[in-house]
Amino acid sequence: MFKESEKPQEEVPRKVVDVIFGFQQEIANLKETEKKKGTTVHLSDMDPSYLTEEDWRIWDAFKKGTLEKEDFEAYRNAIESGLLDGAGAGKEAITSRMHFAAYIANMWQY
Repeated sequence: MFKESEKPQEEVPRKVVDVIFGFQQEIANLKETEKKKGTTVHLSDMDPSYLTEEDWRIWDAFKKGTLEKEDFEAYRNAIESGLLDGAGAGKEAITSRMHFAAYIANMWQY
């Protein structure tokens, strides 16, 4: 068997990388639009580069109108508890992701 440091790294499929990059760009554009309008504070303190596949899945369900409250709460709780910390990216990732979750929660109210 492989030692931990010798294990081959699994490559993320190119399509997933492209989807996540496109999602991060979409949120960066939204952040800029919201900043110009002055309509939300949640995105102003958020770095889209910390958003991950989990964030995209929640965003995609939100946009499609299929996001369930239980799924959103589980997602938000996992971020708050550090279970979804952006692959070990630390406090900045958690903070950015919490702001993103707050943005979705705020938009969901309308």
